[in-house]
Amino acid sequence: MVILIGENGLAAIGLTLGTHYDRVNAAELNSVNFADYTAIAIASNFGGLLTRAELDELINRKLDIEDFINDGGGLFASAECDNCGADLLGSNPDLFGYLPVDVTSIGVAAPFTATAFGTSLGLTNADLNSPTHNSFGLVGGLDVVDTDAAGNATTLAGIVNVSGGGFIPVNEPPTFFLLLLALTVPLIQKLRAQKLRARKLRAQKL
Repeated sequence: MVILIGENGLAAIGLTLGTHYDRVNAAELNSVNFADYTAIAIASNFGGLLTRAELDELINRKLDIEDFINDGGGLFASAECDNCGADLLGSNPDLFGYLPVDVTSIGVAAPFTATAFGTSLGLTNADLNSPTHNSFGLVGGLDVVDTDAAGNATTLAGIVNVSGGGFIPVNEPPTFFLLLLALTVPLIQKLRAQKLRARKLRAQKL
């Protein structure tokens, strides 16, 4: 796995830097060969320290990321929001611009409730009720994992390929694609136990 900082949750589930995953910043991201990894994990810009330079470099590599997903790679992206407090993205960022989805970031209203799709992943409402920073006004063709009190999606997931400028569901997925609006340890632990039994990944020093 290659990640852009925000790795406390990975350490909490027993993953080790340099053995199970590598960490890169904006300058290093340009030289990453995604084919050396099975997953990309992207931190939140609210507390997870994703910077504007890193977001812009991900957007520069949008086609490489699409190829990575279509070749069987997984992608995990935490919250991205504009004007939301501890925000490192500056003015008018292209939120999730490395993906073929238009995202409208809106405020949240707790509590959060798992959908039928979310419970099929083994999640409960208790797994989902940690602080998050925003909800999705649009879902971009992905499945809704949970909603806030106003009925807006807070977590999106999909078993998809990328084609024609959008997400295409696939029956036998190479990819479990997950957008989360809060990188929470209980949720990661639950998903790992139920769905994401990760094999040990090859370390690739950058």
